[in-house]
Amino acid sequence: MLNVEILGGVGEYGRNCFFIENNGHAILLDCGVMNTRQKTPPNLTQAHVAKLDAVFISHSHSDHVGALPLLETWGYTGPIIMSKMTAQQLKQPCQHTKTFQPESIGEWIVVSNGLSFQWGYSGHLIGSVWYKIRFFEEVVFYSGDYVVDSFLLKAELPIEDETVYDVAIIDSGHVEKSINNLEVLQQMTEHIHANPGCPIIFPSSFSGKTVDIATYLFQHTTRSICIHDNLLSLFENYYEEPENLLPTKTILPSFKRQCLIKTTDSENAIYLCLSVMKRN
Repeated sequence: MLNVEILGGVGEYGRNCFFIENNGHAILLDCGVMNTRQKTPPNLTQAHVAKLDAVFISHSHSDHVGALPLLETWGYTGPIIMSKMTAQQLKQPCQHTKTFQPESIGEWIVVSNGLSFQWGYSGHLIGSVWYKIRFFEEVVFYSGDYVVDSFLLKAELPIEDETVYDVAIIDSGHVEKSINNLEVLQQMTEHIHANPGCPIIFPSSFSGKTVDIATYLFQHTTRSICIHDNLLSLFENYYEEPENLLPTKTILPSFKRQCLIKTTDSENAIYLCLSVMKRN
């Protein structure tokens, strides 16, 4: 029987971390810090870590991975499972990362005796995934942020095979809001068209929303798009993993030629740069 401990991420925005124990074995689903200056870690202890067989990471945002160094501090040497793209995006690489390739989608990947998983794209960030986990006799579904209406990214669901899930956890940092991504992009476009003489600046994050905004506006306005150097690696990721993308990816080659390679210097441009949290 599964024992589930919520170590963070429920009723708060950040530090997503879920400990699941079964038959004396345990897994961890994400290991993040709070989205505040203090970067508060989850309620993870050395006793939790000592029981772990594996850690599953959904994507590279700090509220899902920021507390990973605690695992090494407490002597964890088991696999930390994530997509190849997520591993590439980590600011601080993990010693025991176990990645999977895009071509393994839909396959059961064995971690250890009694533990295996499938994965699929969650549509939140390039490389972000959900997991369907067989943990002895029980089945767990987990997704950290699931987005169904990204302009560029696929969001898939598990194959319907009559599986009955014993536990399902889906993170949503904005569960109280109902937001239509396409409508928001259209509203941005309308505002830009209504203010033709003003430069537009987007303080952005390392996220799927940032790439959606840039590529949508590239397709629907005549403004020049300027991507700051601190965001270039995010955009380059989209060219490295085409399997993660919707058919709208066909705009990416021309976007790259005009926005990522060509330097834009225009008073009327749309600028995207990485936002930085102010410290007191």
